[in-house]
Amino acid sequence: MVNLNEDGATVPGKTQVYFCQILMQNFANKIFRFMANRGSNLRVLAIRPSSKDVRDAGKDLGIDANGHQWPDYHYARGRLTEVTGMNGVVAHPLRNVLQDFPDLVSLFN
Repeated sequence: MVNLNEDGATVPGKTQVYFCQILMQNFANKIFRFMANRGSNLRVLAIRPSSKDVRDAGKDLGIDANGHQWPDYHYARGRLTEVTGMNGVVAHPLRNVLQDFPDLVSLFN
């Protein structure tokens, strides 16, 4: 997949990694909040888009600041208290989902 910016030029790999990180984090936050608003106790979210064809010059994208690499993204449900005292549900990135949740090993094999 060729990734183009607004000028039609290719987007550098590090920028692609950063965009994927931000998009997946936002997507995970929305899923956790949606589920929490409906009373779900969802604790772990594993996202693996079916499109694996995101590359930089034919190479796999690098690892992002959360320890994720396309197409594998894993999050745990967390809580955040804002300065105003409001509580919210957020997605905390998991660097190693099986280390944090070893009972999920059957889902990943």
